[in-house]
Amino acid sequence: MLWQDPDIIADPDDLAAMTSHIETWPEFVHVARHKLWPASTMREHWVWGHGVMADERPVLSQHWQERADWFALGFTWTPAKLLDLAVPHMPAWVFGQVDSGLAAVARQHNITGRVVPHARPKHLHFYPREDDASWRPGQVKK
Repeated sequence: MLWQDPDIIADPDDLAAMTSHIETWPEFVHVARHKLWPASTMREHWVWGHGVMADERPVLSQHWQERADWFALGFTWTPAKLLDLAVPHMPAWVFGQVDSGLAAVARQHNITGRVVPHARPKHLHFYPREDDASWRPGQVKK
């Protein structure tokens, strides 16, 4: 299943990059790079919507990571096997716990999470700061 949050916009290039990875490795979780804004994370700066785990907690940063042990759904492919494994847990999940819950089930069952480097959708609620050279208002291409 390809998830897309309603406040994430993806262009045809983003979709093509995701599709290429999904067709090559359909059993993996594939995560597009998207930014989480400070108001949502309570951090000083934006962080990527994916990260690795350390001491049972996600390590989120502005640094490139190929692995996605933890992921926000933003623009993400989850294989059918992961959804089947997650169904028994879903009744206990409330708003804001679905992405973390799916990521936890993926880790428990050794389902690999990978970042798709050329899929770069935009998070509409994220307003870049001056020190963020990756995007400017009015910019069409990434």
